[in-house]
Amino acid sequence: ANELAATSGILTSAAQTYTANIITPLTLAVNNTCLMRIIVQETNLASNIVACGTYGKGETQDYRVKVVKPTTDLGISQIISPSPSDCPGSGQLLTVKISNYGTGAQSNIPLLATITAGATTVANLSFTFPGPLAASESFIYTFQTPFTTAGATAYTISVTTNKTGDQLTSNNALVTSITSGAKQATPVGEGEICGTNVFLKVTNADQSNYYWYSSPTATSPFSLGSSTSTTTIPSDKTYYVQKEAVANIGPANRSVFSSGGYNVFSGNYVKINNTVPLNIETARLYIKNGGKIKFTVADLVSEDANTGGYRYTPLSTQTIDVYPTTPNPGPDAQALDANDTGAVYRLNLAVPSIGDHIIIIECQDRFGQLDTIITANNANIFRNNAITGTSTYPIAVPGIMSITGNSAHFGTSKESQFYYFFYNMKVNTGACTSDRSTVVAVNAAVPSVTQQGDSLISSAATGNQWYLNDTTVIANANGKIYKPTKSGKYKVVVTDAFGCQQSSNTINYAVTATFDVIAREIKLTVSPNPNRGIFNLSFEVSTRADLSIELLSASGQRVYQRAYSGFTGKYSQVIRLDDLSSEFYVLKIVHDKKTYLQKVLIMR
Repeated sequence: ANELAATSGILTSAAQTYTANIITPLTLAVNNTCLMRIIVQETNLASNIVACGTYGKGETQDYRVKVVKPTTDLGISQIISPSPSDCPGSGQLLTVKISNYGTGAQSNIPLLATITAGATTVANLSFTFPGPLAASESFIYTFQTPFTTAGATAYTISVTTNKTGDQLTSNNALVTSITSGAKQATPVGEGEICGTNVFLKVTNADQSNYYWYSSPTATSPFSLGSSTSTTTIPSDKTYYVQKEAVANIGPANRSVFSSGGYNVFSGNYVKINNTVPLNIETARLYIKNGGKIKFTVADLVSEDANTGGYRYTPLSTQTIDVYPTTPNPGPDAQALDANDTGAVYRLNLAVPSIGDHIIIIECQDRFGQLDTIITANNANIFRNNAITGTSTYPIAVPGIMSITGNSAHFGTSKESQFYYFFYNMKVNTGACTSDRSTVVAVNAAVPSVTQQGDSLISSAATGNQWYLNDTTVIANANGKIYKPTKSGKYKVVVTDAFGCQQSSNTINYAVTATFDVIAREIKLTVSPNPNRGIFNLSFEVSTRADLSIELLSASGQRVYQRAYSGFTGKYSQVIRLDDLSSEFYVLKIVHDKKTYLQKVLIMR
């Protein structure tokens, strides 16, 4: 009973036709065979008909039924991008693989896609893929509508083929869940204006690439590096820094240059230079005839100036599926197709090392070969030509990459007359970007010099270099305090943490005889001087007499006192004055009716 497929009602006339649809189980295996029995019997009761048995009048026929692939059976076999841990941001594109599981070639295949984050719909996408897609053939397609993803967020992506007459709908849809990657930590920066220059740096830098911008939305950085400088000072003194970068390079579309056409290019190349390792994510290409195109990033080893032949070392390769981006597809045609709007293709082409490279293009047929017999089977691609009155190259995004030329420089051709292949190319520096942080540059502090007693004091704690008479560098004079030994004009040049050098005011200093001369009679020393309130006091007297030691503040207040009766010989003690404030003090020693004075500078 469970094998009964269909039973008719009573057929009262030989002219009647009975039609039934047989629903086959999903467990059928392609290329297997099974039996199907049809029984026709003269009866007025359908229940009289059984699979096996006898009857008066009728006929039994047995058929062998072979299981074959459906003619029309389409589905999504892979969701390629975005993938788990992909970097978040705007301009995301969905790339999928369409597969023809059936035995018949298919064209005009409707595609539907939905991206959701929880209960929120991020994007609804649709496209009718023109094809053709041969039996058992697959094609990688990128939806042209961009959407935005947030960092570290879960998304569900659902993609469906919706071809009328699809005989096996159970494989039409593919659903996947991904979690996007996290943004990089936001950099912290600071800036200093030093005359006509601005010094900028990241204070929490690691091994990442750091890019500096003139506005929060600028697409082209003005500099690369954790430390940099510029001579452009905006009115608000504000700059922006971001870890890693995504940028677009090249003409936005083919209309930037007026003329061009299509060809089955094979071996032509584009010259580039990159400052950092990067990945070429996507580019807008113009395709007249479908097939495959292979791209190779390589180092150019040598060229023959006469033939245009060259040798190269490959660095990375990528082969992509291309379909006609015009409603008027066709083979090789040098003429411009005004109806061709182009399409964004996912290249995912790595440029792993920095420097000068080439990107070689090879147009192929749908099977990844160059058909030299029937060239109409090969893909072709558009490029601009006959460019005049403009400087075509270089086209650059500073600190990331520049397009510097092409292979059209042999014979009478000139590189500047051509622009090859890649429009609005999107590149990234290999890691997720951070948010941009604001850096407001401040004016560098101008150093100053003051005189306290017989010493000169700089306003800067570090980075000092003392000068005599403007030009003479005083050797080993790099401290905050300097005690001159000769008369003259003194100043300090301070180099701060940014590398900014500025000169202080000049002080005229005259060396005169002081009580220090008298102090040398008893070999009086205070070391160190200046100090932080702890110093060693030493002197020597040859006669016996009462000794008094005092330390007086600038206002004459006694802050330290010791007395010894009948002292003679050498005195050496460590004096600790932990509670005294920073200023000049006078050390007063009285012995044998003589007074000896010494200035002491305490700095905390």
